[in-house]
Amino acid sequence: MPIPLRPHRQTKQQKQKNPLNYLPRSGGDFFAFMKEQLLLAWDIHNQKNLLLIFHLTETALNLSLSSRGRTVAEQLAHMHNIRLNWMENVAKPLYQKSLLLSKEVTLTPAVLTESFKASSTVLRQIIETSW
Repeated sequence: MPIPLRPHRQTKQQKQKNPLNYLPRSGGDFFAFMKEQLLLAWDIHNQKNLLLIFHLTETALNLSLSSRGRTVAEQLAHMHNIRLNWMENVAKPLYQKSLLLSKEVTLTPAVLTESFKASSTVLRQIIETSW
């Protein structure tokens, strides 16, 4: 089937379903819309990470791809610590060194879940205040 040279016209129902038709055109409304979308994307991203942690077993957390590499639990802890270290540079008042996971901590799904919830909340505050 040949590719049409001009796009077809959308029906009224298709236009109503398309979220881009509701994209604000003015400056202030546009930035509020983008902030809302960024917060929504962040929340979805964090929910997916928490879902992953929820479904990992203790055995799965201790698996590694190589003999010298990090385990799954260590990779998730590293992700959490990188979030916090980034906050130290971007939003010093919100940075809490006590939230960092040390290498001596036993990494369980409960510990990782609480850590991700804490770092996600602080990063959400950064997005809300910086926009």
